[in-house]
Amino acid sequence: MKSKSGAVWTIGITGGVATGKTWVSKRFVEILNSRGVPAHRIGLDELQRALYAEDSERGQDAREAVAWIFGDDMLTPDRRTIKVNALKARYFSPATSMEERQDLRRIVQPHIEAMYEEATHGLSGIIVLEWAALIEDDMLDWVDHHVIIVDSPNRDAFIAERGIDWNMLRTLGQMQLSHAEKLARALQAIQGVGRGRMYEYVNTPGDDTPLYSLVDTVSQDWRLDTSPR
Repeated sequence: MKSKSGAVWTIGITGGVATGKTWVSKRFVEILNSRGVPAHRIGLDELQRALYAEDSERGQDAREAVAWIFGDDMLTPDRRTIKVNALKARYFSPATSMEERQDLRRIVQPHIEAMYEEATHGLSGIIVLEWAALIEDDMLDWVDHHVIIVDSPNRDAFIAERGIDWNMLRTLGQMQLSHAEKLARALQAIQGVGRGRMYEYVNTPGDDTPLYSLVDTVSQDWRLDTSPR
């Protein structure tokens, strides 16, 4: 991906449930910007919510897909709004099959990809894409196989603090790889295409010192990759 204002370098941030991915991605971009490195964060969760609420043909297409897969009761009577809590409960219910979730992804993902391209058009510097299932969904090509995989020793505390529903937690456990599996799958993908970089970050609340070191490393790699040959 290129822009008129300079080279764009993309990197993904992913990790297991309740590891603090969103905080890490936001803080990561803040530090980069404070050091004069242009950086922009895109959250795929946020793009998906925007799609479901968008007053457009693709937004309605996504809403109708939700109704087709999970039932008309997922929408308001005018079919213009998704009942978010109802969808969340249905999506993460043990009664929902993996095929149903995959059907939704298959229909919605092309719209999300278009929104991602729109959001990043004309940007320069570093684009940080946050998505929990970046590796599971085989989306490392979206970030040119550069990825930060987040883990945390405080997951249980994060889960309790966020009040994550047990059904949701169990379903996410079935859908997502373990931290070790994410590392192995990412490394395999990087080796397979012969490019990209993998970084590991342990998120410990109250201590973001290691994040500054990670920013230094990523900044150096960005400059190395985008400097004239």
